Amino acid sequence: MQSQLLAKITYGGNLTGLQPNEYESTLTYLCMKGLATVFSALASCFLFSVVRRCPRIREKVRFILLACIMASETTCFCTLFIISAFGVFSWSISYLGCSFLRVLSNTTNNAELYGMAAMCLDRYLAVCHPLLYDAFCSSKNILRSVLFVCLAPLVVPCSLFLLQNFLLDSQTVLGLVDNCSFNHLEVYPWMTSVRLGLFSVQFLACFLIICTTYVLVVKEGIRAGAISSVNHRARRTILFHLVQLSLYILPIVMYLVYYSLLGTSPALFPILPHLQMANTVIFTLAQIINPVVFGLCAEEMKPFVPAVLRRGRQVVPRS
Repeated sequence: MQSQLLAKITYGGNLTGLQPNEYESTLTYLCMKGLATVFSALASCFLFSVVRRCPRIREKVRFILLACIMASETTCFCTLFIISAFGVFSWSISYLGCSFLRVLSNTTNNAELYGMAAMCLDRYLAVCHPLLYDAFCSSKNILRSVLFVCLAPLVVPCSLFLLQNFLLDSQTVLGLVDNCSFNHLEVYPWMTSVRLGLFSVQFLACFLIICTTYVLVVKEGIRAGAISSVNHRARRTILFHLVQLSLYILPIVMYLVYYSLLGTSPALFPILPHLQMANTVIFTLAQIINPVVFGLCAEEMKPFVPAVLRRGRQVVPRS
């Protein structure tokens, strides 16, 4: 997600050197996304295995949403790995195929944001409206929530994909490109502004939802006069999502500070590759929070960790 905003910041400075999108074509980036893909895929397989074996886990909304988030993360990492491989090994790809890969990466990024906001709303309902929770989280409403988290993120990327390919001639759309970066794909500069603006609106909306649910959960604990175990777990879940979103924003702040200082201190320019490395590490760590904190370390999941590779009858977690 950061590469979209960072590209605009960097290209706006008319600087030379390794740009954010070009950094995706380095071997270091390729290896990091490859490792992240493998880890995320293994964590997703673990979660889906537990959900399949334990009916009680399947009844918990947050684990269903977590499964959607982790599937989105795995797809995102895999897509970025493929994009990076085309650049590292100098493989050619059609403009249409490259555009599709970017649509897939943007959609999965947005699906992760929607999933986190939905998990926070679920915790808010469990704490602040416990008597209505079962009615709100019926099987039909869970299915609707999952469909919304999976399908709503498609709207903006697919709309821009169709618009962009409609405005270009068929020769350009079907022709080959040697780089799958945004500056090669977005022929019209205004397309970049539209994409970044729409993504910013979605990010801000999810951020406000998560912040609001945290405040309401804290207020409910104060009103009740005691912090229950459900309230404590809800605060922990929402707080980790806030930390995750902060990690998404941190690289943007780092780049803004860097380029503001670069105008007065050109000697800072050699730091750019290290800054790009830090950006990739922070972004990857932010996405790993979901499978580690809400999956492997969750109390409901711990009984399954030693037995995940063993086949057997359904396992019921300890209460």
